[in-house]
Amino acid sequence: MKAPSDLAREAGAVLLKRSLPVAAREQWTVWYELTVKHPVERLRACNALGLVALTQQDYATARAYYEEACRYKDEPGVLSEDRVKILINLAHLAYTNGDAAKARDLAVKARAACADVTDGVLLGRIQLTLSAATIADRQWTEARSAALEARRSFAGARRTDLLAHALTNLGLIELEEGHLEAAEEQLLMARELHLRNLDHLGAAHDFTELGRLQFRRGRLTDALAAGSQALDILLADASLLDRAEVARLSLLFGAVNLAEKRKGPALNYLNRAAAYFAQLGYTREWDEANQLTREALALSGPARRQPELSEQERQLNYLTAVLDATDDIESVDEALRGHSERVASLALVIGRFLKFAPQRLTSLGHAARLHDVGKVAGDQHHPETGERVAHAFLLPDDCLAAIRHHHEHVDGSGEPDHLIGDDIPELARIIALADAYDHLTVGREQNLLHTQAMVVLQQQAGVTLDHRLVTAFESLHQVRKEVEV
Repeated sequence: MKAPSDLAREAGAVLLKRSLPVAAREQWTVWYELTVKHPVERLRACNALGLVALTQQDYATARAYYEEACRYKDEPGVLSEDRVKILINLAHLAYTNGDAAKARDLAVKARAACADVTDGVLLGRIQLTLSAATIADRQWTEARSAALEARRSFAGARRTDLLAHALTNLGLIELEEGHLEAAEEQLLMARELHLRNLDHLGAAHDFTELGRLQFRRGRLTDALAAGSQALDILLADASLLDRAEVARLSLLFGAVNLAEKRKGPALNYLNRAAAYFAQLGYTREWDEANQLTREALALSGPARRQPELSEQERQLNYLTAVLDATDDIESVDEALRGHSERVASLALVIGRFLKFAPQRLTSLGHAARLHDVGKVAGDQHHPETGERVAHAFLLPDDCLAAIRHHHEHVDGSGEPDHLIGDDIPELARIIALADAYDHLTVGREQNLLHTQAMVVLQQQAGVTLDHRLVTAFESLHQVRKEVEV
């Protein structure tokens, strides 16, 4: 029979793989608490809890756990692999926060500490992190060397998911150095692996970089076609609405419009890209956006917009509008930071568990991402306002209905229309569940553990929440079969 600490560790891993970080955090906290007299396991639990915090964009908590892990690195029994993982996690955290120089320094330290490390995947992760950090600092020779080492390590370990990221980095390096054929070869291989491994965000990045490559060749139509494929991926899954990728696409569309002497649209996209890159701390990309903005400003004539937008431009404008709406919601209430993204992610996890068709999942994701958009107007009855605001985004009717009715209660006591039971659109009922769970577990007032939150949800089943959905949500968290074999 497995020890309780092993069960908690394995359960946390299963739950995180299912995109259920709150429940994973609870299990790994149990693991952490059971390791108080075992520094090696405590270090590993700290690393795991830091990873959960990182996935929830709680960077201060992630840093605190990683720094605690550092306190145990010299304890007897701690392996070189454990020490290296701490450094790599800290490097990844620094890179995520836009500090490429610090990320590079930590990755170099990790590389120096792995003389007796034989784990090919870990060695590849070191080089992958180093290549990303040095790309950000435009150190192309060092970046290429690290990316090649990462490619070799991941290929040897048959980790095609990680190999795809190394190939993307190599393609980007070749592109920046003007080696277009080599860049295309790497990016096409990366795209194929990302799609095969269902890493759609990675594939979107590859499409965007292939668009930049076609732009460098002067093939503007092909550049927009590649960008359009990236847009299709982001639009299909609201949980993939990544600010960095939208910024890269805005940069690509701005460059194409600049080449076509369309001053107004060029400035619109380039200014948007520069703003997003500044928020992210992406200095290299921000510099490029600003340089192109100066070139657009130098074009003769007024900055007029064209009367007709292309379908790709309308799609990109929608994505930027969603990001801006999210920023506006968070500016109204700091406690809502990250709330829309988490609710969308959790709603989609539930939708997939219920085996929704792709188009229904798309509607669910976008409605969940915009469910609080009415709060921007400061309206107490924000679902109705949200429906009116979202109507301007030309969303389908099921999205609009989900936004309008996500505060309805199954007993008829909700608002705005006091609908009862199945009269409430199913998408709205799912958003209501995800919304309630996030407020219970991440909110500033309650911050409950998963099991505590489930008690509250079960009490509300049949009152405010759909009993069938609460039961399904509970089943989604069952891991006994996976961890007790």
